[in-house]
Amino acid sequence: MHTVGKVLIWLVVLAAGAGTVLTAKLIQVRNSHTRKAEKLDADYARVSNQLGKAEAELNSLKAELARELLNWDRAPLQGDTSVIDPRQGRITVNLGRANGLKDKQWLYGFELNADGQPVYRGAFEIAQLGDNQTALVPTFRLRAEDIASLKSGNWRWRTLIPAAFPARHSDLQLQLVKNDELLVDRTANVTEQQKLLKEATAQLTRRREEIVGGPSLPKEDFRPTEEKAGLVAALQEVEEMRNQLLIDVDQLRQQLRQVSSELGKTQEENVSLVNRLPSAAKETASRQP
Repeated sequence: MHTVGKVLIWLVVLAAGAGTVLTAKLIQVRNSHTRKAEKLDADYARVSNQLGKAEAELNSLKAELARELLNWDRAPLQGDTSVIDPRQGRITVNLGRANGLKDKQWLYGFELNADGQPVYRGAFEIAQLGDNQTALVPTFRLRAEDIASLKSGNWRWRTLIPAAFPARHSDLQLQLVKNDELLVDRTANVTEQQKLLKEATAQLTRRREEIVGGPSLPKEDFRPTEEKAGLVAALQEVEEMRNQLLIDVDQLRQQLRQVSSELGKTQEENVSLVNRLPSAAKETASRQP
C-alpha cells in the first residue's frame, strides 16, 4: 500500500475515534439541556399559575383601593399649623380661599409625627376664613389630654374622610364624656364618704374616750369621774367603793359576832351571879323585869 494511503487510513481511524468521543459528549450535553428545558418548562408552568393568582389579587387590591379612595379627597392639604389658644382648641393654618376652602367648612386634621406618621386629631370648623390663613375651632369637646396633645407643626388636612372615622371619634368622645361625668360623680361620692369616715372616726374616738378616757375629756375637779376619766374609771371607782363597803360590812359582821359572843358570856355570867345570891335576892331579882 502506498504510504499516503496508510496515512489516510490512520487519519480516518483517528477521525472516527474523535467523532465517537465528540458524539458521546454531544449526547451528554444534549441530555443536560433536555433536563434543563424540562425543568424550565415545569418552573414556567408553576410560575405562570402563581403569576395568574398574583395578577388577580393585584386587580382585586386595585379595585378595593379605588373604592376606598372614593371616601377620601384625592389631594390632602398640607400647611403649617399654629396652636393659638390650647384651652379653646383654636388654631390657625396657612390655608384659605386660595386652596378652595369655604366659610364654616369642616376640615379633618392629622398631625404629622417626627417619623412622618399621621395622628388623627379630630374635625375642626372654619371660624375665620382668609385668603391664605384660616382660623379653626374644634367641633368636639376638649379634654385635658386633648389640650396637652395640641402642638404647632406641619399638619395634614382633608376635606373628606371615611364616615367611620368621625363616627368612631364621636363615639369615643361621648364615651369619654360619660366616663368624665362618672368620674366626677364617684370622686364626689368618695369625698363624701371620706368626710363621713372622718366624722365617724371622730365620733368613735370620742366614744372611746368616754369609755376608757382620753386627752379631750374635761379635767375640772368638780366634774364626776365618768366625765373626767371615762366610764371604765368610774366603774372601777364604784367597784372599789363596793369592795370597801363589802370589807366594812364584813368587819361590822365580825364586830357584831364578837359583841354577840361577849353579850352571851355576860348573860351567862349574870345568870351565874344571880344563882349565887340568897333566896330573897333571887325573888327580888325574879320580880324585876
